[in-house]
Amino acid sequence: MRSPSMRRSTPASMQNRHGEALPRRISLCWAGDCPAPTRIDCLTARDAGHLGASDAFQLSFAAQESRVLFTHDTRDFLHLANAWRAAFRTHAGILLAHQVPLRELALRFRAFLLRYQTADLTNLVLWLPPPLEEK
Repeated sequence: MRSPSMRRSTPASMQNRHGEALPRRISLCWAGDCPAPTRIDCLTARDAGHLGASDAFQLSFAAQESRVLFTHDTRDFLHLANAWRAAFRTHAGILLAHQVPLRELALRFRAFLLRYQTADLTNLVLWLPPPLEEK
């Protein structure tokens, strides 16, 4: 855990809700039980230069880039998805998750990839599934 002085030196926009610094890039890779090594091509709002942009802008950008949008902002993006559906607008998909520890989030992404790796997520709004049970 970071010391309080280190926590303050990291800008709030680059911290999670516990004050811990966020990684610059997220790159998750699994091999073994996936059909092939799987990578998540992740572009963060910060890396795209869109940190602080509106939710509508974030979804529009993701749609233009044919990227599924992942967010913890579940309530706002559920409303936005409904508005897009009513306006017959198309997006590449919205993936929702409540705030959970990073390890659990990674396990949930793993479960998601195993279930949806080849699925067309166009206009779907999905919750990250729970982690798979270990055997």
